[in-house]
Amino acid sequence: MSVVAVMMGMPGSGKTTVGTLVAQSLALPFADSDKLIEEHTQRTIPDIFASDGERGFRALEARVIADALEHFDGVLSLGGGAITRSGTRELLRQHPVFMIEVPYAELVRRIRKSSTVRPLLAEHPEEAIARLLEQRAPLYREAARYVVSSTQAPVQNVARQVLDLLGFRDVPVINMKAEK
Repeated sequence: MSVVAVMMGMPGSGKTTVGTLVAQSLALPFADSDKLIEEHTQRTIPDIFASDGERGFRALEARVIADALEHFDGVLSLGGGAITRSGTRELLRQHPVFMIEVPYAELVRRIRKSSTVRPLLAEHPEEAIARLLEQRAPLYREAARYVVSSTQAPVQNVARQVLDLLGFRDVPVINMKAEK
């Protein structure tokens, strides 16, 4: 077995929540690349950004993702900027990758209400989201095999889209709040 599905998208797109629901529905393990990085380094993402900068973080992230893609059997969620490295995008071509697409206004709403610390969105989140969306949207589309849409509708709807595209139309979506 190998990675069954990879979730990617902008910060606040719901990658972790959708990935958790898909994994639970398929009775598979779930992993989030940011959590894997924190486990590997025993440091938080904000600490890594502060000490190593974004470039250092992205190099570490690329190594952790490459390892997960090779050895993890389950559903994997990637950090929003993981696709900025060409080597990561190349590795992703071998896997069922889902881009979770969210309208700009909905991303802003989600980021504003989130307690998650996102170093690249710390100051002027609306402007940062717009800038990152412009930079990353073409990269997400390049790496994605599938695009699923997320709005204010229940997250189970997005998980259902993923399961259907994977060919698991008869598998019910676990109807419980995903852990974060």
